Amino acid sequence: MADLRKGYIPVGGCDNAVRPTALHEKFSCSRVDGVDASLPYYNPTSPNSEAALYFGEANRWPQSPAGFQAAWEEYYRAMEALAARLMRIFAAALGLPQDFFDDKIDKHVTNLVALRYPPPSVPSTVAAAVAAAAAAATGGGGGSGDSSGEVGGGVGGRGLHSFRL
Repeated sequence: MADLRKGYIPVGGCDNAVRPTALHEKFSCSRVDGVDASLPYYNPTSPNSEAALYFGEANRWPQSPAGFQAAWEEYYRAMEALAARLMRIFAAALGLPQDFFDDKIDKHVTNLVALRYPPPSVPSTVAAAVAAAAAAATGGGGGSGDSSGEVGGGVGGRGLHSFRL
């Protein structure tokens, strides 16, 4: 799975030069309306080594949830349209013809990516230090008074920063 770049990719599921994949899972897709692979720019076997990186793998879609692919593609197209609209605004602001950037953004390599960073596991020495600090701050009562082994504030000792020891 080291070369997997499209679709769902689990934590640690691929090599990535941008961010360590040991920290996140993701869903990624590139252009949803496809590309013309007969053009050298998009052909993954052409001398342009970048083409294989961006276009060498088709988008992979999950079976569920129902409607996911349609919703993702609709959002992707909306973002493409927004980018084109912004470029027309930039052209107008620069005193250029409205379509000046059209042929400069028509072969974009944009990926739409959703990342999820699961909660990190906390080494036991850090958890013990936090538990000791919580006990000291509450007069030794440990916060909520329950024996669940959780540290943190909020109702019942379960706040945004609580975790299991």
